[in-house]
Amino acid sequence: MADTVWIADPDREVRESLATLLRTTGVEVETFGTGEAVLRRLRDGRPECLVLDIELADMSGLEVLLRIRARHLDVPVIVLASYADVSLAVCALHLGAMDFLEKPIVGRVLLARVQEGLGHAQARFPVRVHAS
Repeated sequence: MADTVWIADPDREVRESLATLLRTTGVEVETFGTGEAVLRRLRDGRPECLVLDIELADMSGLEVLLRIRARHLDVPVIVLASYADVSLAVCALHLGAMDFLEKPIVGRVLLARVQEGLGHAQARFPVRVHAS
């Protein structure tokens, strides 16, 4: 079973572009346009890494991050933003984001950070059950 990365971004083209990039590394990718869709999906499972835009259609990425942490879920989260704001970045990091990246995203940087997030997930859950 491949690692799973979720992408939450309000722009469909950005979601598809990031998904295509990440799939080149062999990971499974699920995409979401709203924070509520991410939170609903968390009822059934969770990703090994979440790439989360700061501004979703229905709520801020910070609110999504806060709700994930309120559920005590240890999901590595990389926050993306279209603009750099130090206070926003600090807030995201205080809420447990592993990084805050400004758009446009440099592909190799995102890939490296996602691989790091996946490494954290594998360290937490080193034994994985594979269906045959």
